[in-house]
Amino acid sequence: MPPRILTIVLLLAALGAVGLLASRLVGDGEDGALSVVDAEQEPATLSGALGVSSRDQLSLCVDGAGGRSVSSEDVASVRDALDDVLASVPNVPTDYGEPEVTLGCPAPRGLTSAPVDPFERHDLARMLASPADASPHSYFVFFVGNAAYEAAFPGEPYVIVAEESACEGDACIAGVTQGIYFDRTDSDVLFEGILDLMNLIPPMPEATTDWQACAEGSDEWWCERYGDWLKEHPADGPLSAPAAP
Repeated sequence: MPPRILTIVLLLAALGAVGLLASRLVGDGEDGALSVVDAEQEPATLSGALGVSSRDQLSLCVDGAGGRSVSSEDVASVRDALDDVLASVPNVPTDYGEPEVTLGCPAPRGLTSAPVDPFERHDLARMLASPADASPHSYFVFFVGNAAYEAAFPGEPYVIVAEESACEGDACIAGVTQGIYFDRTDSDVLFEGILDLMNLIPPMPEATTDWQACAEGSDEWWCERYGDWLKEHPADGPLSAPAAP
């Protein structure tokens, strides 16, 4: 083969190798063949404020369950509650992007015909094969018919249940997608529920060290918790007070 032609052949082969290196082989394609995916398309991982890296904005879906249907007004109520929640938070995660609220959710996992122990509700979640299979919605919002709600969640203003769970290696998240169940559309209940759903409820205030204030009738939240100890040590000062939990 003439040297010039050989040089061209070798150059084309090198370019082909570079193209192959810029891609990676993943899984089985059609008929058992390996499929090639661009290296820039990174697989979804369990990370960020939205649960999985493939989600590029905060998204809530709204739907009915237990014999109840929802309307555009219900969607608007959830949107208003979400806006109020985000307005009340001093530092909104940048991962939230442009939040959206849409009509229509996957089938609810948490609505059962009888009450489930709150500590076992995470077992109701659908286990995903990989984080890439997660819903684009981080949160499902369900409005439930009164009878079905009372059967599943008697006496509770709202209930939060893991809807989807996923693992990545040895790390698993029970509730990479979460759902919340309401039996009403009261604005205050929606606000508190969505605040809780998104884990944005502010922490309890730190107790002061002025334990004598409790003995004098202070209404600090921790005074009632340590009431018995204070009765036994009414004259003790701050240094001898028990450590806060």
